[in-house]
Amino acid sequence: MIFFKTFYAFLFKDFKERSFYRFGFIMDLFNIIIGLTIFFLLSKIVEEKVSDYFSFVLIGILLQSIFQTSVSHFSITTSKYLEKGLFEYFIGSSTNPYLLIFGSSAYNYLLTFVRTAIMLVIGVVIFKAQIYVRNLWSIVPFIFISIIAFASIGMILAGIVILFRYEGILRFFIIYFFMLFSGVYYPLDVIPLSLRSISFLLPLTHALNGIREILLNNSLKKGAHSFLFLFLFAVFLLPFSYIFFNTAIKMGKKRGNLCYL
Repeated sequence: MIFFKTFYAFLFKDFKERSFYRFGFIMDLFNIIIGLTIFFLLSKIVEEKVSDYFSFVLIGILLQSIFQTSVSHFSITTSKYLEKGLFEYFIGSSTNPYLLIFGSSAYNYLLTFVRTAIMLVIGVVIFKAQIYVRNLWSIVPFIFISIIAFASIGMILAGIVILFRYEGILRFFIIYFFMLFSGVYYPLDVIPLSLRSISFLLPLTHALNGIREILLNNSLKKGAHSFLFLFLFAVFLLPFSYIFFNTAIKMGKKRGNLCYL
């Protein structure tokens, strides 16, 4: 019960703050439309070599948004609280540090889900993306397990923030490294064979493969194969991130990294 109350309090606080900047919602919608239009026009050129490229890249953009939110906001939130001297206060209180980080990112997740839903609707209705809409419920487990795997990476980065008080370059490197090798904007076949093995070591690759098989090819069987790999990533990354984050807090206390600098 305390979890949901605290979670709701963070969500309501962030929503109230963002509601003062209503122009931002209009700009978000404008950016979505412009971005999808660019990829739609680009698909007319690319589809000479890749069949239905727009639908392919639409799935990539949607999942990339969720990945980027998971990886970025936990470390950004941790850094913000450390800079303001609030992290040490929360650690000293009864507030669970995980609840603090996840609660502070709740609004960003909600906003990301709204954006992806809008992008999906615009992509299907306006740009006629060829997606098996009836299979949308089938990807819910994929999204759930993907968030666990992606959020675990985000929590590891948050632990790095506590240890070193800086991770900006590393965060951007991880995001672009995953974008480069996970097949967000292009099929894995175009990646040189010598580097392709890297792709299969990234959870985003399996999330994209599985969701594309379900929504684009109507193949639940192949999607289930990718789900198994993604599940294994989540099973490994979740406890590892928990141990790493707790260890970072303990080491941060000893080093004095939790106090305001």
